[in-house]
Amino acid sequence: MSATSAPFGLRPAYHPTGLARAREYGMSAAYNVAIYKGSPVALVSNLINIATFQADWLGSFAGVTYTDNTQKPVTANFWPGAVSGATNIQAWVFDDPANVYDIQANGSITASIGRQIDFDSGSIGSGSTATGLSSAMAASAIVSAGTQAQMRIVDVNQAPTNAWGDAFTVLQVQNARHQYVANKVSV
Repeated sequence: MSATSAPFGLRPAYHPTGLARAREYGMSAAYNVAIYKGSPVALVSNLINIATFQADWLGSFAGVTYTDNTQKPVTANFWPGAVSGATNIQAWVFDDPANVYDIQANGSITASIGRQIDFDSGSIGSGSTATGLSSAMAASAIVSAGTQAQMRIVDVNQAPTNAWGDAFTVLQVQNARHQYVANKVSV
């Protein structure tokens, strides 16, 4: 059972077509916030930034490539924040509104397909510099029917060690506040 808090951010689980693909976006070398693989991100002035709690978001950060100030190409799971002299920055994002992601909740969630939840506000921008992986989590508080939140619950992750009601339920979710698609409230 998922009795241990071990967040991993937004991990693409599947796409209805079978093709979950990351897409390239720009980033500013001066952007001074770390973004980890699996972090929710948003498009701000045509550049990738970390997503904001209870706001529209674009997708899940997949990694970054850039040329550092010594002209060395870098491919990394995470953006460390403000890389002086970096050029050719390419942020990769799983941005398709139909993508389904796995994400661990910060508490127990009982069967709630079609309902909506937000990200845990304290975990959106957190992660590990050792692995480059996000530690973003879903908040376990489900919003009322007719209310808009950031993620729509599609199912529970079907791993044998996970089930509805586990202490830290791993969910399958879709973006309910996508920057390219009209919002749809919780049912």
